[in-house]
Amino acid sequence: MLHQDIKPGNLLVSPDGVVHLVDFGLSTLMSGREGDTAAPIAVSNGYTAPELLTGGAASVAADVHAIGVVLYQLLVDAWPRPLQPLHTQLSGIGTGSAQAPSLLATTALPQVAYLRRCRDTRLLRRKLQGDLDAIALKCVALAPGDRYASVGALIEDLEHWLARRPVGARGAGRAYVLGRFFQRNALATLFAGSVMLSLAAVVGAFAWFHWRGQQEARDMQLVSTMFEQTLGAATLSGLAEARPSSRQLLEKTEAHLRALPPQSSPVIRARALTSLARSYAVLGDYAHALALASQANRLLTDSPAHQSETQATLATLLNLQARHAEARDVATQSLRQSTSARPTADITTLNLLTELARAHWGLSEHDAAFNALGFAQNVAAGLPSQPALDTQVELSILRAQWHLQLMDLAEAGRELDAATALAREASPSLADNVNEARLSLLLLKEDDGQARQVAEALLASRRQRLGPGHPDTARSSRLRLEVLERQGHAAGIPPTALRETREAIVTVYGKAHPEYARQLLLEARLQRPHDVSKSVSLSGEAVQLLERILGPRHPTTLAAKEEQAEVLIQLASAQSGPSREASLTHAISMLQEVVHATRQRQQPSPMAKYLLAQALILRAAAGTPDAATDLRRAEALLQDGLVEASRQLGPRHAVTVRIRNALVGNFLPAPRSAQADVPDAVRR
Repeated sequence: MLHQDIKPGNLLVSPDGVVHLVDFGLSTLMSGREGDTAAPIAVSNGYTAPELLTGGAASVAADVHAIGVVLYQLLVDAWPRPLQPLHTQLSGIGTGSAQAPSLLATTALPQVAYLRRCRDTRLLRRKLQGDLDAIALKCVALAPGDRYASVGALIEDLEHWLARRPVGARGAGRAYVLGRFFQRNALATLFAGSVMLSLAAVVGAFAWFHWRGQQEARDMQLVSTMFEQTLGAATLSGLAEARPSSRQLLEKTEAHLRALPPQSSPVIRARALTSLARSYAVLGDYAHALALASQANRLLTDSPAHQSETQATLATLLNLQARHAEARDVATQSLRQSTSARPTADITTLNLLTELARAHWGLSEHDAAFNALGFAQNVAAGLPSQPALDTQVELSILRAQWHLQLMDLAEAGRELDAATALAREASPSLADNVNEARLSLLLLKEDDGQARQVAEALLASRRQRLGPGHPDTARSSRLRLEVLERQGHAAGIPPTALRETREAIVTVYGKAHPEYARQLLLEARLQRPHDVSKSVSLSGEAVQLLERILGPRHPTTLAAKEEQAEVLIQLASAQSGPSREASLTHAISMLQEVVHATRQRQQPSPMAKYLLAQALILRAAAGTPDAATDLRRAEALLQDGLVEASRQLGPRHAVTVRIRNALVGNFLPAPRSAQADVPDAVRR
């Protein structure tokens, strides 16, 4: 069996070191003649053998090459050859001889040596010279015939190296063989006496560790089999980016997990629960995901060294539900533990710093949030790995989103430009993520033409790269329709397109996910010109869903409340009597909540203030006892909103013009015959 896609992402390692090879989506059953095997349908840059990139047939040598690249990553965290863009590799350009691991160690970062238990890179180089250099170079030889003839031959050489016996990759020179003999036996002779003296203690300790290792191996095998039987069909399908698992599969997996014997390893149970928590979060069930992550964290109370990853997931889920104070405490505590346990940062540390920054932002601690995010970016820049580079892009996107919330459009644009530059070397999906964030900036800047181009390109890219049934593709379809609606082209949206987008959202996300709420808001906006009552119903359903999933004070929920309040004001304008009063009361209540929350977060909200002012003016026009108070409040809100809109968006922006016109039109000086505290415009 040729696997054809061996890489670290397809190797799962249990705590006792047992490796599980997964994802046989590209595998081929050999017929006995290597040339008969088909070429792979996809490549993993850096791991795929050079001959396959130029049209050669798949063979055992290709899998040996991939294993050799993994060996380089394990030994020195580097590539055997400089990593080239894929298009140059497909043409054979730039393919040369591999460098020995010991040579690569001389240019490695100090933490590479530290993680391999060497005090510096010079010691690491000495440990790699000789046999390990020869084994690794033979694995990744340019010509397939120069590599190991089988994986078994590679295993044999590695076992010989572990046993200090001569390895085949070095040849069979007499001096070399004799030297290995003395090396092997001199060490045994030197320690023979001490081994005999401590034999009893060693045997006892070994027996205990062996029993624990065997128990963890059984637990890992049981959990691996369980996940394969339940989630395997969805996760081992060979897709580059799989869609979320269905709730039925997750519930089945969780039931099996809870049926594990009580004496099973808490570390393995906690990791499995954390994985399930992430999967439930993808489906939008944040409450259950948080419960699973909390349980996993409790299981690791006696194993703080294993808690960091679980606590990063826990902090993420708390932030998603706007429980920022709790998220800050979890992230801070975990960072203290991980810093004391590990002198160097890793990806988990990076995730914790990011969630700490999100928590500070949610608590309106803007300076602390940007400081934490800046520290995270420095950490990411110092980690020489693809995930760290991807994280740098995501952090730049996050900074841009925060500047957009502050309506600092220039700074948001600079951050997105930085993210675009980084995304050229990151994963392909991140370039699309940058463009998705840029859409919000373009819409706020009223750059309609560019926004439409970006929306169309984003949808086309994700359809081609991920397929029509992927969640990101469904979201891109909704974003494209939103751009058309916001630009006044709602009439040009075919009902079939709206229906297909809704069906795609429901299929991949379900009806208990924030994406479904955003789809409802889109449909509410499209209904406003035709059926205001239907628009109120759809937006109300979206608000209730977001309150249940994200919480009442989450920015997404507040934005939805602002939209529903605007529709309620429109409905109230066509009503009279108690119905009109009820609609206005509801709208005013929601808008007061939005204005209060944004003021607490020190964020501008000119549109919410404009809408609240309009609702108060409408209520005053009905001749209520508090009409004069409502009008004074409305005028103050419009003045505040005008200052914010002019400063953040510019004097010609549509929101600024709208507020200015409302302020002038509603608060012209009243005639002498009119009451002093009621504007003539309102009286009419």
